[in-house]
Amino acid sequence: MENDPGCDRFKCCKQITRLSMDEDLFEVFQLIAEDERKRRYLKEIGDWLIEEYFELNQAS
Repeated sequence: MENDPGCDRFKCCKQITRLSMDEDLFEVFQLIAEDERKRRYLKEIGDWLIEEYFELNQAS
């Protein structure tokens, strides 16, 4: 098997697949982090809008 050139190709394909999966996982983690940042940002805006709304209603 060590002299079989097909064995090296299999190793190479396996490494490429692993790299591709690692890149895909990295991309997924980036998307999750970006989604979490957007969620926090929207929550902050929502909280601010609620505070402003109640302050306006209490003042009138």
